[in-house]
Amino acid sequence: MPSFSNDALAPLIFYALWAIVVVLFLGVSRAGVMSRDKRSVETFKPYGDTEQLDAISRAHMNTIENLPVFAIVYMAALWTDAPSPTILIGWSCLSARVLQSIIHISSRGANATRARALMQFVQLISFIWLGVAALRAAYAG
Repeated sequence: MPSFSNDALAPLIFYALWAIVVVLFLGVSRAGVMSRDKRSVETFKPYGDTEQLDAISRAHMNTIENLPVFAIVYMAALWTDAPSPTILIGWSCLSARVLQSIIHISSRGANATRARALMQFVQLISFIWLGVAALRAAYAG
């Protein structure tokens, strides 16, 4: 069984923790709306409630949707001892994910949309690189 250093696992762990941070932010935001507008929890809709809550929900879902893909290709690259810069790319994926979420939550203008798309593109290219590197390493040995 391959072994890797704790720092190699950090990007994946932080990615998962980021999903928790975003959902906690959604809960705090809903609590604020409940307090401000005197609403009860059952009045919230999964989608189509307020623009801000919808943005936070989408940021959370985007994170959750990408987490398994990142986990699989990143762990496969580590497991197969794919050539560097696997860990650096892991940190790049995490950074792009966090930035994309923050942009998604904080702004919905045209420039923000372009920046979000760029961050998604960084993640997708990183996923492809990690997956191809893992496959090449797996079939090289």
